[in-house]
Amino acid sequence: MSQPASGVGCTSVHPTGPPESPRTDEGEAGVLSLEAVWILPAVALLITGLILTLGVVRDVLLLHEAARVGARTAVTTTGAEAVVAAARDAAPELELTVHVNPVVRRDGDLVTVRVHATRTIGPVVHRLSARAVGRVEPVVGPDRAGTAPRYGPVAP
Repeated sequence: MSQPASGVGCTSVHPTGPPESPRTDEGEAGVLSLEAVWILPAVALLITGLILTLGVVRDVLLLHEAARVGARTAVTTTGAEAVVAAARDAAPELELTVHVNPVVRRDGDLVTVRVHATRTIGPVVHRLSARAVGRVEPVVGPDRAGTAPRYGPVAP
């Protein structure tokens, strides 16, 4: 058999239905806004929790700095008043409880400064504490009866 000439005797197939239009499912029209209603409160709680956790971390860092400042003061002075004042000045936004051991110090003694504070987040109370240790610096100057300037603690 011979081949038909171009366009002669050729049939083309056309779809029998109407042309397809873009799909729109009317049942899914508000799904994105419904998902946002469920997700946004969870994201807000997560962000709030992160901010409060960062506040506790900040307080811990301040507490450690207050303990270090207290220890630096304790190695050069005697008594507890100067140590407590220095530690509270290092973290004025916290209500600190400061413990100095020993209160009366001599050259070469180890002094321990403990600092405590509390932080409340909702119903949970966090008790934060820090500790710093230092060795008391020796007294510089002539004998104890001399009038030369002294550096270090002066024990009674």
